[in-house]
Amino acid sequence: RDAVSSAFVEAGSFVSQKRLSPADAVRDAAILFPPIPPTLRGSRKALEEAIDDTNRADELLHAGDLLLDDAQILHGHARPQADHLETMSRVFREGYETLTDKKRRETHDKPCKKIFGACCAKDTDNGGKDIKCGGDFENAE
Repeated sequence: RDAVSSAFVEAGSFVSQKRLSPADAVRDAAILFPPIPPTLRGSRKALEEAIDDTNRADELLHAGDLLLDDAQILHGHARPQADHLETMSRVFREGYETLTDKKRRETHDKPCKKIFGACCAKDTDNGGKDIKCGGDFENAE
């Protein structure tokens, strides 16, 4: 018999021989139960800590999901502004390069000639035409 079974048998004999109540017999027999081994005690503590860690991880994951949702909403609002700034940056960079590069500046400064009624053409260095439409070409020849 194992120790637990032996302790219950002993409690039964306490009831019959010592004339104890069943509750008192179990109490007195409990002394005979083997103590919980340290590894089992450690396992129980590790299990409780793992459950606590899992619950905390679930809370953090939920909070992270909420923050991600907020970030996606903010990104949706900021995207058009960022696109506009990117376009403006490209326009300014192109303007800067046109004004600071000697050949591009010379082409830019050439007179514009009206063509097709609403377009303007400038001669390029390679003999072609730089045509722009839809702008203000009142000063074009």
